[in-house]
Amino acid sequence: MPSLDQEYSAFSIDDLSIIFSVGEGEQQSFSIRGIMEKIEITENIISPVITGSVVVADTNIIARILKTGSTFLSFKMSKDEENFVYEKTMRIYKQEKRKLSTQTSEKFILYFCSEEMILSEQSKISRGYTETYSKIAENILIDFLGVSSENMTISESIGVKKIAIPTLRPFDALFYCANRAVNTKNIPDFLFFENKEGFNFVSLETLYSEPAFPIFFTAKNTVVDEEGKQSFFGAKHSEVSSQFNLLDSIKKGTYSSTILGFDLITRTLFRQQVNNSYYDKKAKLNTETNLPTISNKKGVLASEAYDSKVMTLVTDSQYRRSQYAMKKDPTAKLHDPEISLAHRNSVFSFISAKRMKILLPGNFDLTVGMIVDLKYPKRGKIDNTEELDNSFSGKQLVIAVRHIIIPSKHETIIEVASDSDMSADET
Repeated sequence: MPSLDQEYSAFSIDDLSIIFSVGEGEQQSFSIRGIMEKIEITENIISPVITGSVVVADTNIIARILKTGSTFLSFKMSKDEENFVYEKTMRIYKQEKRKLSTQTSEKFILYFCSEEMILSEQSKISRGYTETYSKIAENILIDFLGVSSENMTISESIGVKKIAIPTLRPFDALFYCANRAVNTKNIPDFLFFENKEGFNFVSLETLYSEPAFPIFFTAKNTVVDEEGKQSFFGAKHSEVSSQFNLLDSIKKGTYSSTILGFDLITRTLFRQQVNNSYYDKKAKLNTETNLPTISNKKGVLASEAYDSKVMTLVTDSQYRRSQYAMKKDPTAKLHDPEISLAHRNSVFSFISAKRMKILLPGNFDLTVGMIVDLKYPKRGKIDNTEELDNSFSGKQLVIAVRHIIIPSKHETIIEVASDSDMSADET
């Protein structure tokens, strides 16, 4: 009878094949299930595409196939026939670390990524838009990367922008839009990334509204879903990546900052102070905020210490705010990128302050952008009135996922982050 850990780690490789061209419009496939030693699939919330690698024990066949750079890796893996399925076709872009394993065979690593990465590197966008950033992002994904509407998730952004994208690669243009887009509460919290479900141009507000999956840190925990099937969310190991650091947060401009700008058109310098006044109206994962509540030696609160971080930007905002510009162009007054960039820096400084890595039994349903609810036990003996450690328990955003698969086992490592703590009332 298999152990519980073996049952958690069991999986099925339904397909693992290299697809290659043998002529004009003709393709063949070669299964590598029998010679695969290890597969890693990586998702990251700051990466535009899914990447990964596979270690292959070769018998000289694959090395001949790969030389043209026109090969793909097709895989379909699952926990059972209907659930926890991970299915993709990726472009193989690099071969590395080729060495002899025996006298008659060798092993090497094949690196793969989504095909859209190759297409983005081969394309440039030089186009003007008068539209919201969400609509611009959707247009880029469809027109320049060939992504279908079924394979993308787009959050609504507000404010019509009149911009010219100056010869950027599609992915660079999408990051340009994400860095400037604001959600329906006028908060600049957009991200662009690919996960298992497709491409996402979404706000943190949208991600935070999704249901949370529980993760337990005690042995042999299972969660039963509505269909009565077991979903395994018992952590095998955890490691704190980073914790609260006041000095680091101040230097990043998390609480307040100053913009020193130069308008190219009017040739004027301007200075603008920015604080985190948006924080109270933004969605948070938990109820306890991480704002300093006391002033410094001179009686200045962290949210009023504007010299904590000074950013220098080149812009045209002073011209766009002029009566002449707004009269000639109604969209001019809606274009205020430097404030968005300053607030965005603060938003993501909050959520990157506290991070944890968690090792779990292999689970193909875990993907970046999802919300998990950590049930992290209290380790100390000082206070026995509460069962959970509030500083790490509660809702967290999954910012990275890595699936590690060897023939006998599948494990998943996730990295999570949060912008707030769980209060005692939520325990």
